[in-house]
Amino acid sequence: MDRWPDDLAVRLGLERYSVEECCEQNCRLAIPIMKSSLIVKADGAIRDKKACDCVVFYTTDVLNVAIVELKSSRLAYSAIREKFNNTLESTLEWARTLGLQDPPRIRMILLAKNFKHSSSHHTLKKYKWRIGGRVHTLEVRRCGYKLSE
Repeated sequence: MDRWPDDLAVRLGLERYSVEECCEQNCRLAIPIMKSSLIVKADGAIRDKKACDCVVFYTTDVLNVAIVELKSSRLAYSAIREKFNNTLESTLEWARTLGLQDPPRIRMILLAKNFKHSSSHHTLKKYKWRIGGRVHTLEVRRCGYKLSE
C-alpha cells in the first residue's frame, strides 16, 4: 500500500471527528509528521459505548492503527478493558469499509502520567486480544510516548 487518498476521513465517515493531535489533560501521544495519517477522536465517533480517546490511522507498507487511551489520573481496570474492546470493534468495522486485502496492523496503547503501584502496570500488560489469529497485548507507556512508523 503506497498511500491512501487524502479523503480517508470522508471514506470512513469520520471527518467530523478528525483532530490534529491525540491529547487530553497534559497527557499526549507524540505523533511524528507522517505523509498519510488520520487521528480520530474515538470517544466522539463511537456513540452509546465507552471508547478510548483516539484512533490513529497511518501507513508504512500496510495500514497501521493505534488505539490510544490517555490517563492523567486514576486507572479503572474494568473501564479500560471495556474501552479497548469497544474501540477495537469499531476500528475493525472502519477498516473493513476500506476494502483492503490485508488486515491492518493494530497496536493498543495506554498512556498514563504515572503508575502509583507497580502491580497496576503488571496487571494491565496481561490484557490480551486475539485479532485475525494473532495475539495483541496492551502497550503500557508514559505520557509523551512517540508513535513510530
